[in-house]
Amino acid sequence: MTLIKILTPAAIGLCLVSTAAPAQTSAPDAASVHAQMSAAAKAADEGNGAEALRLFRPLAEAGNPLAQYVMGRMYWEGTLVPRDAAAALGWFQKAAENGNRDAQRMLGNLYANGVGVTRDYDAAIGWFRKAADQGDAGAAVALGMMSERGLGGPQDYAAAMSWYQKAAAANNPVAQRSIGDLYNLGHGVAKDHAVALEWYRKAADRGEPEAQRMLGTAYETGTDVPRDGNQAVAWYQKAADQGYSPAQVNLGLMYIDGPGVAHDDRLAATWFERAAVQGDTTGQLLFGLACMGGQGVPKDTVAAFKWLSLSQARKTPPDAAIADTLKKLQADMTPAELAEANRQIAAWRPVPAALPYK
Repeated sequence: MTLIKILTPAAIGLCLVSTAAPAQTSAPDAASVHAQMSAAAKAADEGNGAEALRLFRPLAEAGNPLAQYVMGRMYWEGTLVPRDAAAALGWFQKAAENGNRDAQRMLGNLYANGVGVTRDYDAAIGWFRKAADQGDAGAAVALGMMSERGLGGPQDYAAAMSWYQKAAAANNPVAQRSIGDLYNLGHGVAKDHAVALEWYRKAADRGEPEAQRMLGTAYETGTDVPRDGNQAVAWYQKAADQGYSPAQVNLGLMYIDGPGVAHDDRLAATWFERAAVQGDTTGQLLFGLACMGGQGVPKDTVAAFKWLSLSQARKTPPDAAIADTLKKLQADMTPAELAEANRQIAAWRPVPAALPYK
């Protein structure tokens, strides 16, 4: 866990005045707090959790909101110290109440998703608003998403657009992409693909993977831009390289029959597999079919049955064509092959890509 980025001199400075002292004890001076914060961050960055905890704890207990937030992060992530969700929530709460906007946004996320706490959209909105009022673009995006989806209140595209625009003014790429989505779908505004593409390009240039994928789709289909397979592949590649599974599927399909790249079953299967291991149902379907037909990978009935079954398991209602394919596969499998496939299915867990984009 790297805390250096959190504990910038500017961030530390903002919290110095908030460091309260126990009764009858003089408050630590700014220089000593800064030095202790820096030493704690260095210890954390070097993987020395015990030393980081020793240095952060007195600052947090004295009321420093940044130290309280970092304590929460350490206990929540459990990489430097044993994970303790209850302790993490306690520190996040203290930091949020003391005005740390990162902690306020964190609590908003936890309440919105029901992680570690009972899901409570009202509480989530309350914490997101506190962070957004301090200029936190991520919290503004979250409020936009909740308004767009009608979580914690009626669906309100106008409110969503307002929140997204606030965050987009701070160059938040998720907000920029979300504005593009509203124009693309005509939600609360007149549908305008050209305007949507302008917003997608802004977000894509800042590394937002879904915006990059949408630009790729526009170039592949020639929607409001000249059809250009090379541009489509380039944008899909940018998003796929970040581990974004929908773009990995798009890129794989381009290697099968799209313009812009030469036909290559091996590369197609590679990208389908990268999406499949993350739990992308389309990637699982396509990689399963590749394994079944030996396209780009060795023919493997066990792998085909595994991936097609995993894809089917999350489809509601079940896909009749996949069900028929699975029935035919099973008829040709030996009991040992079927047992191995079912063992792999039971043991499988998704492996999310570690996206460099945040």
